[in-house]
Amino acid sequence: MAGRRRIRLVHKRRLVIFRVLLLVMILSLSLFYFIQSPFWAVGTVAVEGNRFIPAAELLELAGIPLGINIFKVDSRAVEQHLSLHPLVQEVKLVRKLPREIQILVRERTPKALIPFEDGFWQIDGEQYVLRRVATVSDSSLPLITGLAADDLSPGRRIESELLGEALRLVDELPPAVREQVAEIDLSQENTIFLHTVDGVKVNFGDSQRVEEKAALMEEILQTALINKTALEYVDLSFAGSPVIKYAN
Repeated sequence: MAGRRRIRLVHKRRLVIFRVLLLVMILSLSLFYFIQSPFWAVGTVAVEGNRFIPAAELLELAGIPLGINIFKVDSRAVEQHLSLHPLVQEVKLVRKLPREIQILVRERTPKALIPFEDGFWQIDGEQYVLRRVATVSDSSLPLITGLAADDLSPGRRIESELLGEALRLVDELPPAVREQVAEIDLSQENTIFLHTVDGVKVNFGDSQRVEEKAALMEEILQTALINKTALEYVDLSFAGSPVIKYAN
């Protein structure tokens, strides 16, 4: 009796295991075919965060065809393709189930312009060349001159310590002073010259003591404006009282 009871228990356990395995197999197959079904076909690819780059340009670069299964989109490969664009600083692909893909873009922000041949190139704070513009008349970006650049092209990083100092200076200048700066001249080694929109040449020296020198520059320009006096040259390159030359 005991032996038959054990045999029945073994058969019962095997039957339970078989049924569980069968159920798991059925569920797995159902899930597989459900994932492969048109329910997950991509119907929308949206771009967010872009200001300068046309969405159509990014969509073409991403190369995600409508109708593809959303789980078959290689997000890493798409992100790598989009990162090749010179204006893209960071990109992330997000699946919004069941049928939408979002491309979240953070663009590089132009900080200054560099003249080259018959136009100007925008550069960002990390010294990457962004895009070419024909004129500076419609731009509020300062012009950086005096750099020896043999070849400028989108996506290239300009290796220049002095350029890095000039870009940091752009970030650190108070808005009221930065708006007055039309040109940053790097033609003299270890010395930065600023040219204001009113034609005043400012010897800023190096990129040290930026806050102190910027405050002095703002005070001098504001005083000249109030007193209606024309400035020609200001030297802030050394500690102490600045040298000021008035226009004749």
